[in-house]
Amino acid sequence: MRLQILFEDRVGIAMAVLTILARHNINMSSGEIVTHAEGRGSFFLHAAAMTLDELHQVLPEIRQVPGVRDVRPIPLMPGERKQSELRTLLAALPAPVLSLDLEGRVVVANESAQRLLRLKGPDGQGALLPSLVENLDLVERINRLDRAEYGVRLAVRGQALLADFFPVLVPLARAGKSLSGAVMVLHGGSLEPAVISETGFASIIHRSAAMRAVVAQARRMAPLAVPILISGEPGCGKARLAHACHLAGPRREAPFLRMTGSDLSDPTAESILFGARDQAGLLEQGAGGTLFLSDVAELSPSMQAKLLGFLQDGRFRRVGGVEPWRSDVRVIAATRVDLTALVREGRFRDDLYYHLNVLSLRMPPLRERQADVLPLALESIELAARRLGCAVPRLTPEAEAALLAHAWPGNVRQMENTLLRAVTVCEGGAITPEHLALSHEAAPAGLDEALFEGSLAEALSRVERLMLARLYPQHPSTRQLARRLGLSHTAVANKLRQYGIGGSGGNR
Repeated sequence: MRLQILFEDRVGIAMAVLTILARHNINMSSGEIVTHAEGRGSFFLHAAAMTLDELHQVLPEIRQVPGVRDVRPIPLMPGERKQSELRTLLAALPAPVLSLDLEGRVVVANESAQRLLRLKGPDGQGALLPSLVENLDLVERINRLDRAEYGVRLAVRGQALLADFFPVLVPLARAGKSLSGAVMVLHGGSLEPAVISETGFASIIHRSAAMRAVVAQARRMAPLAVPILISGEPGCGKARLAHACHLAGPRREAPFLRMTGSDLSDPTAESILFGARDQAGLLEQGAGGTLFLSDVAELSPSMQAKLLGFLQDGRFRRVGGVEPWRSDVRVIAATRVDLTALVREGRFRDDLYYHLNVLSLRMPPLRERQADVLPLALESIELAARRLGCAVPRLTPEAEAALLAHAWPGNVRQMENTLLRAVTVCEGGAITPEHLALSHEAAPAGLDEALFEGSLAEALSRVERLMLARLYPQHPSTRQLARRLGLSHTAVANKLRQYGIGGSGGNR
């Protein structure tokens, strides 16, 4: 149980509250005090073992403490909320990001950084990064930071990376600030999603007819050496499909290198891709493998010209160099915009477009993949629980109905972030619609073809379950639901029990 106690600031008010808890043998797990303007504040306390009966006993006594203005239950402590928001924010960032202390130990690393640097443990905590950096004294670099530094070249585990450093400054009690560490953002390198197994397409959920068609096409394209252009809305899984193509082809043992949209629009993008003087770029690092350009529309005109030259004859020059280099790398590009429109507007080279669009795949948005929604949700919940180090919660039937009814404008990425937040805040081992906190943007009408697979009885069972799951939350009793469906109360109760909707048989 978590409580917020609002009070008029005075000495001893926290001790008075703790005395009441002690008198009732209630142990406080943690506490936080926040002072506001005009001499007011909040005392947040977490008593993990407090029962509802105990809460009802102590509430009147706490409210009688002089200076206490109000007492209210809260879902999260302020520190827990900040931690949850930080984890969600870091998980949403595509670039590898790490926070380091003054000795170069990892305080927290997002999933991209953990994959890139192969860090172990929750959030990569405790890993000594200086032992992985081969070309400079990382501790010395961190300890002399007084402002942001951009484009620092690093050699880490044999990979050539660029790093941006940002000092973490903590205000001192009297005046000034003290350096406590650094935030490091990495660019370039091999980002191999851990969620994709060596079997490639086997890990991509494709129960819907739309995704089955995409995977069937991609399987035929994977063994070929020519470029692939993948189109689709943001967050629909283009990178995952590209990596599956790599793993399913003959280049699977070679590197899979990725440049994100932010990398491609960065001023140092040419150096990252083609190298600079004595520094190898991704085209050389990925020899024999696959280069994935995740938002090819972000390429500058000069980058477009150089990439076209490479696609034509496999040769390129490093930035500032004159010697030609050659590399055998398959290019898979992705776009979230209509490249043909950019070609017509003169913002994207038509010859480059034709070289990239030898083979093409369209990744469908999640709203066109109704049969994939719940399997994707269960996968996201499992990954979120693993990341947070907690038990895997279940979805209530009402939550399943909410997921199926939502339009998902942000596609799979939005669902993953939504369920990460839900796993973070849910209690009691079950995710409800309240934990999902979805807007009322409904999915467009239409039925997925996967609903009609198999025998007539199997198809009818799937449609019946979907209908019950959607209608159940809208009716406060099974008798009302029975009237809505034109069935007897007993028949509806039996069907709810059969499909596991509404807990113990749906008797309300």
